[in-house]
Amino acid sequence: MLNLKSKKQESQNNSFFVAKIGRTVGIKGDLKIHIDSDFEEQFNFKKEWNSSRGLLQIENIDLNKKLIKFVGFNSPETAQKLVNAKLFASIEDTREFCKLEENEFFWFDIIGLKVFEKDTLELLGTVKEIERIVNLDYLLIETSSELVEQKFSKKFLVSYIDRYIFSVDLEKKEILVISGKDLLEAS
Repeated sequence: MLNLKSKKQESQNNSFFVAKIGRTVGIKGDLKIHIDSDFEEQFNFKKEWNSSRGLLQIENIDLNKKLIKFVGFNSPETAQKLVNAKLFASIEDTREFCKLEENEFFWFDIIGLKVFEKDTLELLGTVKEIERIVNLDYLLIETSSELVEQKFSKKFLVSYIDRYIFSVDLEKKEILVISGKDLLEAS
């Protein structure tokens, strides 16, 4: 089965958004953390994080309780300065700390790939975004200019499931889909 692993596209200096800091908790500077990644375990290994408030170093994290504490923020008053801060991970850190299984891909590896119909090898378009709705990922495809000239929709969605995705080839920078043109025609 194919599987995409979330690394959001929101970026800062070639880094990808992975978490947002929430409200303060308790009296020692702990904060809620809202992880927006499929790789919670990266927080156990990577201790320094780029953030929208500068470089932050994790002092302690409890992934079960979703609590995080940063070095130098030892009271609710100092920790309050980090509320709503965003944490970012680089592509290099992501590859180092987030291990993929066979047929799993990072979102940032999929975005930009060309999408072809498997049987005809017709270029349908390029992956522009990935949207997660409930527990299913959808590729947002920007339709090729040739098909747009033929009055097809400028964008369409393809569910990232075996029924539609035949193969992903990162070296060739292409995805082969089944019935992709049917989805485009229905858009």
